Amino acid sequence: MKNLIRKQKIDVEKQRQQLEQKRIEEIQKLNKEQVTSVKPSQNLPDKPEVKDKAQEKEQALLEKNKLEKEVVAKKQELEKRRLKKEELVKKRALIKAKREKKKALAKKQKLLEQQRKKKLQQQNIPKRKVASSLSYIRKGKFYEGLAKAKKPNGKWGFVNKSGDWIISPVLDSAGNFKNGKAEATLQGQKGYINRYGQWDKNGKW
Repeated sequence: MKNLIRKQKIDVEKQRQQLEQKRIEEIQKLNKEQVTSVKPSQNLPDKPEVKDKAQEKEQALLEKNKLEKEVVAKKQELEKRRLKKEELVKKRALIKAKREKKKALAKKQKLLEQQRKKKLQQQNIPKRKVASSLSYIRKGKFYEGLAKAKKPNGKWGFVNKSGDWIISPVLDSAGNFKNGKAEATLQGQKGYINRYGQWDKNGKW
């Protein structure tokens, strides 16, 4: 498309130059004829054939000027089309760049989410390890079906009403469950634990 527009512009320029050269030649020829046709007596009326010829020359010049204007108008139209096409290409490139940026951001967010889930899985505490009620020495009240219990080694966990360990006793400290989570300290770090034994510093899973 660009090559076609460039070729059209070259053709238009050539036509304009040819027309300009012809117009100059016609003017020079007309001036030469007028000079040679002048007689010593300037008061004599012009011959009809000389007058008609001058009118024909003038009409030819008017037509050439008209054609030249048409060539210029066509050139301007081609320039407008070129600018419009360039603007359209820029707009499409901008839209494509926005889409690529949005796609890259979504990919980055997905990767961060996968990393967060992987980290949570690594922090998961073993759960539902069945043990006798004699395996703990202290038990709190039941909240949301679970009660905190402490083993002789000082570690806390959670048991159900049947006395089975739902969350193994590996916590340094534990609170009561509320809204599906309980405050807990694991390896010296304070955070929260849910009913599935997943621990997180901010309580977000």
